[in-house]
Amino acid sequence: YRDVEIKKVPSVPESLLKKRKRYATVKAMRLKAHKAEKKARRVTRKLIYKRAECYHKEYREMYRREIRMHRMARKAGNFYLSSPRGGMNKKTTHFVEGGDAGNREDQINRLIRRMN
Repeated sequence: YRDVEIKKVPSVPESLLKKRKRYATVKAMRLKAHKAEKKARRVTRKLIYKRAECYHKEYREMYRREIRMHRMARKAGNFYLSSPRGGMNKKTTHFVEGGDAGNREDQINRLIRRMN
């Protein structure tokens, strides 16, 4: 038993032990802060997503309402879009020059009657 050498473990300086302990606490605090920040970001992202979902729903309804109103207007005011009975003479020249384009002033009622 005496022949076997007993290895002596080198002692660690106290300043190094304190440094390791301080580093461990700082690392734990940093990790805790990171987890809290990550959780807060997740909550914020969910809130933003919910808001965007509401906006999307609102704008989709507005778009559908606009299309519906446009279709109703086309059905009700269809006679304004139809061409007059008897056709048009010259669409490219002005009314003053004998064509159909331009301001008819007092003869607009006659054109509307032809369109109905």
